[in-house]
Amino acid sequence: MGARAVASHTAAGRVEATRIAVRASKATVAAVPGAAPAALASAPFETGAHRLAGIEVRVQLDADSDAATFDLVASNPGPHPICLESVVLGLRWKRPRGGSLRFLRNGWQSWSATGARDLDDAGEPGFPSGPWLRGMHHALGAPAADRAGWHESHGVAVAGESPRGPACLVGVLERGRAFGVLYARREGDDVLLEAEQAVEARLEPGETRPLERL
Repeated sequence: MGARAVASHTAAGRVEATRIAVRASKATVAAVPGAAPAALASAPFETGAHRLAGIEVRVQLDADSDAATFDLVASNPGPHPICLESVVLGLRWKRPRGGSLRFLRNGWQSWSATGARDLDDAGEPGFPSGPWLRGMHHALGAPAADRAGWHESHGVAVAGESPRGPACLVGVLERGRAFGVLYARREGDDVLLEAEQAVEARLEPGETRPLERL
């Protein structure tokens, strides 16, 4: 089954929802500081329930022409506690034409860099210090290995044809339930945009946790 189109615009193309993914691991007595994030367990996007890495994620979609909103709820249906690191919603922006692209990177806090850059294949530049300091300027102190080549933003991200072409915006409406980390990279003429909600919480058996709206 192909990816589901969730938004479309005559001049800007369409956006498809591609996947749901989860980073989670068995709960331990003490987390290891600075440990690398868990690997992603992913499945093709569908509304309704997905069970990944022991976590059930329910997705509700409200699509209205050129915009869409997603509401996500995570729960632990199993008999043992699980550490839920993050939940990912993957999107693909299919542009009506090719050409150069720029990316708006939003900073994590007032000391973080905010600005536009080319959406190239290099991805997020390496941070010149350790995870403890990176975590002050980024939502995550140590990026996951599978994010190599992705550009990183926080809260909101925009990819667009510079200077006056169409653009696609993805944002997380934060209410204190998770931190929104946005990722973008090119794939041919398309743009992959992923919203990763960093939860970093222990879910007890039967516990349910509403996440942020995208």
